[in-house]
Amino acid sequence: MKCLFLSNFFNHHQKSLADAMYELMGDDYHFIATSSMPNFRKELGYPELSEPYVLIYNNESREVINKMVNDADVVIYGAAPLSMIKKRCIEGKLTFCYSESLYKSIYKYLKWPINAYKSYWIHRCFLLCASAYAPFDYMLSGIQLNKCFRWGYFTSLREYNSIEVLKEKKRRKGKKYISILWVGRLIELKHPEAALYVANKLKKEHIDFELKIIGSGKLENRIRSAISKQQLGDRVKMLGSMSTDEVRKYMENADIFLFTSDRHEGWGAVLNESMNSGCAVVADENIGSAKYLINPGKNGLIYKSQNYEDLYAKVKWLIEHPNEAIEMGIEAYLTILNVWNGKNAASKFMALSESLLEGRGVSPINIGPCSNAPLIMRRFKGLFPIL
Repeated sequence: MKCLFLSNFFNHHQKSLADAMYELMGDDYHFIATSSMPNFRKELGYPELSEPYVLIYNNESREVINKMVNDADVVIYGAAPLSMIKKRCIEGKLTFCYSESLYKSIYKYLKWPINAYKSYWIHRCFLLCASAYAPFDYMLSGIQLNKCFRWGYFTSLREYNSIEVLKEKKRRKGKKYISILWVGRLIELKHPEAALYVANKLKKEHIDFELKIIGSGKLENRIRSAISKQQLGDRVKMLGSMSTDEVRKYMENADIFLFTSDRHEGWGAVLNESMNSGCAVVADENIGSAKYLINPGKNGLIYKSQNYEDLYAKVKWLIEHPNEAIEMGIEAYLTILNVWNGKNAASKFMALSESLLEGRGVSPINIGPCSNAPLIMRRFKGLFPIL
C-alpha cells in the first residue's frame, strides 16, 4: 500500500505518527511538506526536522509529487492546496481529509459559503477528525456522519518501567504542597487567568499548593501584574518558555494539570503530553481533544467551558481525593500508552484503509483512532446553553 500525507510543514507533533507509518510501510510512505515552517513557530522552539520520508513540494518537485499523489493507494489531505487532490476525488480514489473543527467561533460561520465549496471535494473523501467537533461542522455542508472517523495529533510516547514507578512520582508523601501545572502560550485563547482564579481561591481557603506556569506570550505582563495584585507570588511561579523535554519533567512531577483553552483550541497536543505523564487533568470541554481523550471521572475531568467555578470545584475535588487523583493519572497514562499514540494510530489507519479499499465501507475499529466519530455539538458561551 502506497500512502502519502499532505500537509503544510513537518514538525515534532507529526513525527510520532509519521515514524510509525514509515516503520510499517517503508518507502511506500511519504510526508509531503507544502510550505516552510513559519518564523513564529521557530521562535516557540519548534525544531526543524529532516526525515527520509519527508518530501518538499515546490516548483522543482511539483510535477513528480502530483503524479505520486494521483498514483497512491491512500492519501491523507491536511493543510495543503486543494488542487492536489481534485483529480483523485474525481476518480474516486481513497482519500482522507484531515481536519480540526471549522467553526471555532460563531463568526467563523460567515465562511460557510467557502467551506461549502471546498466540501464539494471533501465530501468525496473520508474525514479524519482532529477535533471532537469536526463532524458537526462538516455535516453543516453535507458530509455523512458514517464517513467521519476519530483522529488527532499524536505526540512522542514515553513509557515508564512500571506503573509503580509512575505512581511513586505522583504520591504526595513528604510533599509540602499540591503541585499544579499550567503550560501554553500566554495568549487569550489559552486563558491563563483561569489558573490564577484557581490559585486565588485555593489560597483563600488556606490549601497548601504551588502553581507553576510555563510559557510566554503577549499576556505575560498582565499575568505577572495579576499575580502581584492578588498577592500570589509565594504560590505561583512563572517559569517562561522551555523545551518539550523540560516541560515533560515538570509534568511528571505535577499532581494536577490545568488545560484551560477555549473553543479556539483545535486539538491541544499538551493534553496528550500531560496524560502521558500521568497527570490528573482538568480540561475545558470545548478543547478539540478533550472529549476524545478524556473519559470523565476515569482518566481525567472536564469542566463546563470557561466556567471557572466548575474548574475550581473539580480541582478541589482532586486535592481532597488524592488516591483517586493518582488513579486518574495512571488511567490517563494508560490511555496514551495503549490507545492514543502514533504507533497504534498508524496500525489502525492501515486496517481502516484496507477495509475501505476492499469495499467494506465500515471501520473495523471500536475505540480510539479510526473508530467512527460521534456527533458532538460545541457549547458556545451564551449560545445553545442546554447542549
